[in-house]
Amino acid sequence: EDFSTPNRILNVNNTFENLLQHDDVIPIVNENDSVATEELKFGDNDSLSASLSILINASLLIILTEVDGLMDSDGNVIADISDIDGVTQHVRSETGAYSVGGMSTKLEALAMASRSGIPGLIANGRKFEQLPELINGEGLCSRITI
Repeated sequence: EDFSTPNRILNVNNTFENLLQHDDVIPIVNENDSVATEELKFGDNDSLSASLSILINASLLIILTEVDGLMDSDGNVIADISDIDGVTQHVRSETGAYSVGGMSTKLEALAMASRSGIPGLIANGRKFEQLPELINGEGLCSRITI
């Protein structure tokens, strides 16, 4: 893990501190599985995003996926999630062709960030035009409030 030594933590903090000085920058982080070395692997982007958001004390963690958020059994987005355990019944174990962990790892990552005081949400990454709305507390998504 890249957050295992003080020097690496300092480098990550400095990088994001510089990026976040720009009002028009939204950092997007992806563990590139095809080039990541074994010692730098987190296992999935969701865990990486939660760890990084905690490390830099982010104001919001947005996890993007192929759907509008966590869906109930009728296919409706569950807009507000305050009990992770209570919504696990809606999580299917399947993952996408290019994904690891599926919705359950997204919920786990958001719960981890939330326990550290960082609010989070799950939204559709194909609807990038709604990012400003999501940042402002609006838009179609599942918000984690635990």
